[in-house]
Amino acid sequence: MAAVYAGLVMGFVYDLFRGISHVFHFKAFMTGLMDLLFWVLAVAVAFVVLYVGDQREIRFFALLGFGLGGLLYALGISSALRWMGGQLVSFLKRALRKVAHWPFIQRIFR
Repeated sequence: MAAVYAGLVMGFVYDLFRGISHVFHFKAFMTGLMDLLFWVLAVAVAFVVLYVGDQREIRFFALLGFGLGGLLYALGISSALRWMGGQLVSFLKRALRKVAHWPFIQRIFR
């Protein structure tokens, strides 16, 4: 069951990285770097789950659990969380634009 949870978490982390990349419009190099960071994190999570939960053995059903968790995330809550993330980013952009017009803030960043 830990592998399924880990798959869910990694699905969330993937969407988080994808959202960050979308907001900041990264070039190819930075996108590659983000992909590398994601895979390093995914391997680290898999290692910890397998090391702690499966007595340091790689079992086929654990690998299936990772896949099942990712699939459940993708088919379940991924679209809702991406929508909420988009709403949050839009709200923050609007708020920052308003704050940027405050005279106090303009004096600080002259």
